[in-house]
Formats: sequence, structure tokens, C-alpha cells
Amino acid sequence: MPQDVGNGSPTNTGITSITVEGYKSISERRTIDVRPLTILAGANSSGKSSMVQPLLLIKQTLEATFDPGPLKLDGPNVRFANAAEMRPRGRDGLGDSLVIAAGSGSYHTSIEYQWASAGVELAEFRSGTSDRCVAIRPTMDEAELRMALAASTTGASPRRATLDRLQIGRHRCVLSLLFAVPDTDGVFVPVSPGPAAALWRIVHVPALRGNPERAYKAAAAGGQYPGEFQEYFAAALHAWQEKHDSRLSEVWRWASRLGLTWKVDARRVSDTSIELLVGRLPKARRGGARDLVNIADVGSGVSQVLPVIVALVAATRGDTVYIEQPEIHLHPRAHDGLARLLADAATRGLRVIAETHSSLLIRAIQTAVAEGAMPREDVVLHWFSRDDDGVTQVTSAELDRAGRFGDWPEDFAEVQLEAAERYVTAAEKAMQEASA
Repeated sequence: MPQDVGNGSPTNTGITSITVEGYKSISERRTIDVRPLTILAGANSSGKSSMVQPLLLIKQTLEATFDPGPLKLDGPNVRFANAAEMRPRGRDGLGDSLVIAAGSGSYHTSIEYQWASAGVELAEFRSGTSDRCVAIRPTMDEAELRMALAASTTGASPRRATLDRLQIGRHRCVLSLLFAVPDTDGVFVPVSPGPAAALWRIVHVPALRGNPERAYKAAAAGGQYPGEFQEYFAAALHAWQEKHDSRLSEVWRWASRLGLTWKVDARRVSDTSIELLVGRLPKARRGGARDLVNIADVGSGVSQVLPVIVALVAATRGDTVYIEQPEIHLHPRAHDGLARLLADAATRGLRVIAETHSSLLIRAIQTAVAEGAMPREDVVLHWFSRDDDGVTQVTSAELDRAGRFGDWPEDFAEVQLEAAERYVTAAEKAMQEASA
């Protein structure tokens, strides 16, 4: 977790909005509402991942073990060799700046970058509430620094003498207004608001979750998950097993409900590795406690979905869990259970952002709302598409009491109808030729 670079901001709300401008196909400013359960859908390369990746860039910048500068491009969550790879091509050519912003309740943080000859440069850091928000720029003069100090929300009252000793400090992607501590030799402390705490409380479960392993690395599993979550799920299972934590039984329950396995046994095989054994059958039965096999010897669905289950069980109120394609390697019959898992996590105070290509999963979420498993106000669907110029467009929809989104995403409907029509046409032709 990064050092404290400002006064306290809300820590238990999670991310409630995301704004991006100047990133890949999002050349024009786009803002999405983030509810307890937020669904991102749309065709490939329509901009779904691009809406969240800028926050992951911030995450890996704040979590780096060294100072990578204002933005770490080649981290565990997002990987670029050059900043130019993420620069957009909009209607008016190349964009001039990159803006990444997130809201956490009434608290907002916005970071603006300017493209440089090598990488990016910080242009502005803005943080605070809507009525008292402090903006800091590296080029601010003395008068502007004093105005920023007056607008600070920390409530600090430095002595008048220190007003002549103001400066701007940088902690990675965060700019702070610093003032000199009286009667000290060169000690400066931050007086301006820091970033919303929700920015570094993102649990990232990527679409590529690795191949099943004979043994997984032992990692710390203490509530903070730098990088990608699949590095931690085996260690979390082992820790819960050692402590007889009820969360282990919760994982078993959901794994069984999804038809994967009824039990997971985490065994430390060395100081650096953990072996995962799973029940060979999806349901418990007499003598089944001895019917365990290595996770590498069962279908890949178990190793792909287990990190999703563990992440949602491990996360706590105020965390934002971003899951790319949670349905990977799941049989369609399991999509209903997956929807209930997402709904359960959302009702526990998490912010779950699920990027999906599954119309079955979306339909199952609608059913969960219609059956009262979660409030309709807790769900929002953002449908991504690109216009003729390649610029991302976002259409958002809420559910009604019956779980309906209103206009169903036409791409899903068109694909399903076209597939059905082609099959009927081909089948009729084949039967006619056979009877001729």
C-alpha cells in the first residue's frame, strides 16, 4: 500500500465512477457509473478493458517497489513498451493529454498527463470533494500555491511564516502541496488532499489466469493484493485452511454450486509452494474426502474459476474487484451460479466490475434481480461500441423491477438470430437435397 500522501479520504465506499479521456479508442471523455455490480459488455476491441486499464496503470504505479515516475507502463496489470501504444487516434488526430479520474462517493481524484518525448509527464493532480477540490500543477507559482493552500481540505493551520516556504512534492503519480514545519531544518509535510483510497483497493482478476499448476507460489494473503490476484488465491486458501476460517467453506459452497468441485485442500509442499487438491466430483459423498486429485489433473475450468471465487470471498467492503471474463471455461449451465456469486459479493459491500461476452451471464443477473436476490439499483450495464471513426461510445442501462434492461444489446440479439437463421436455412437445404 502506498504511503499516505494526504489527508484521509473515504475508505469504505469503493469506486463509484470512472472517467477516462485520451486512452486508446477512448479519445473523447467518457464517464461510467460504478454500482455494486457493474457489467461491461460489447464487441471485441470496443473499449471495455480500456475503461478500466487506466486505473490499473495507477494501481501498479502506486504499488511499485520503486519510484517508476508518474506512470508505470510495464507492470503486472497493464503492459506497454512505449507510451505511444496507448495514445489515441481520435477524430482530430492524436490526442494531447491523458485523463484518469475516479470517484469514491463524494470524493474524487483526477490525474492529467501530457504526452512527452519519452513516456508521459504529470500535468495536474486534482483531489477532494465536489465543493472543496484542490488542483495542483507542477508549474504553479507562489500566488497559486497560496491559493491552493487556502483551498486545502485538511484543516491544517500552518504558521504565517511557513507560507513563504511552500513547495510541490511528487509521490509517483500523486502531487502534493507541502509546507515547511516550523522550527525544523528542511522538513516538509503534505497539506493537500491525497488520492481517494479506493484507487489502491482494486483487486484485479485478469482474463488470462495461467495454466493449472502442480504447485503454486506461496504468497502473503493479508488483505492487500498488489499485481494480479491469481498470484494469491492458493495462499489465501491455505491460510484459511490453517486458521479454520469460514471463508474456506464459502469457497467450497460456490465451487460446488458451479459444478466444479465440492472441496479444495491446500497443502504446503515447501516454504515457497502450495499444492492444491480438489474433489474429483462436484458434490460430496461418503468416502469422498479421500477422492482428491491435483488441480492440474481436472478440467481447466476449476483453475480458471477458482481465483474468481476466492477473490470475491477474500475482498472486503470498500474493495473494487475487477474481473475480466469471469465465465471463461465455464459450462453454460454454471452461468446462473456465477451470476448469484457476483450478486452475493455485491450485496456484501464490494464493487464488482465484470467484463463479459456472455449473454447467458447477463440474463442470469437479470433473473437474480427479478427473483429478489439483489436490488435492481445495485446493477448497471454499460454497452461499449465504436463509431465509424473508431471512437468508443458507451450506452448505459439500469434494470427495472422485473430485471429488464430495456433495449437488449442488439449485437447479442443479432448474433443469436443470425446463427439460428443460418442453421434453419442450412438444415432445410440439407433435408431437401437428401430427399431429392
